[in-house]
This record gives sequence, structure tokens and C-alpha cells, in this order.
Amino acid sequence: MVNFCVQNCKKDTTGTRRLINPGKFNYFRQKHPLTDKEGMLMKKKLLITTFCMLFSGLCNWYLLHANTAPLHAEVIELKRQGWKVTEIHSSVEARPGIKPYQNLKRVVQVVKYRLNKGTEVLFCVVEYDSQWDTIRESCADSLQQAEKKLRQ
Repeated sequence: MVNFCVQNCKKDTTGTRRLINPGKFNYFRQKHPLTDKEGMLMKKKLLITTFCMLFSGLCNWYLLHANTAPLHAEVIELKRQGWKVTEIHSSVEARPGIKPYQNLKRVVQVVKYRLNKGTEVLFCVVEYDSQWDTIRESCADSLQQAEKKLRQ
């Protein structure tokens, strides 16, 4: 501190040292305000960045929710052909695990649909198996036939 003050300080009449050129060592002085052109450029960059962030967020949200439809492909196709879903029964079953995970329980979600088209009735069974991470479905004229086809 002594060497610094020898070159850049002087004593006043009270004996305290003061900087000769205080602006030279003031690193906290205010910056100049932006010009109109620089301000507009900054606003455009901010707007573009915000738009890109929102767009990527919407894309990620869409991809996250893309496979969460409650109906599987076959049931959806039947609905497109004019079938109406009149009943839905959903249940979760705990089944024994498949080797090599036979000691773990596997969770299977079973959703049973009853569809009507005019006087025709169709039953569909959709199963989601957590261990295999698969969705299987079967449709038939009766619920028992649909479940039997699914087990084969």
C-alpha cells in the first residue's frame, strides 16, 4: 500500500492521503447508456431467445405427452370406424415376475372396453405389462374370447 500511495497519493493539509486522479482507479463507475440502435438489437436478441425457449419447451411437452393416450391403436381405429365406447373398466393386477425376475411382482394394468356400433357389440381388452414395458390388446365378440386371445 505504501508503494501505491507514493506514486498515486498526496497528503492534504490534515495529513490524510488522497488519490491524485480518483477517476483513474474507480472501477465501479457507471457505463454509458445504450444507444437506440444497441437497445433495439438487445430487444431483438431477447425476443428471439424467448421464442426459441418457448418453442423448445412446447416440443418437449408434446413429446412427453405423445404416448399417453388412454386408448391403444386398435381401439382408436375402431373408434374411427364409427364404434362408440360405452363402458370402460380399469384394474391393476399384481402378477409373479418372469425369469430372471421371478422374485419381483410385476404390475399389469388391464383396461376392458365395451364398444357399440348400431346393434353390434365388441369387447376389447388392453394390458400394459410393467416388466416387459409392452401394451397388448385383443378384441372379440365376448369378453371371455378377448381375454383368451390375449393370453395366447
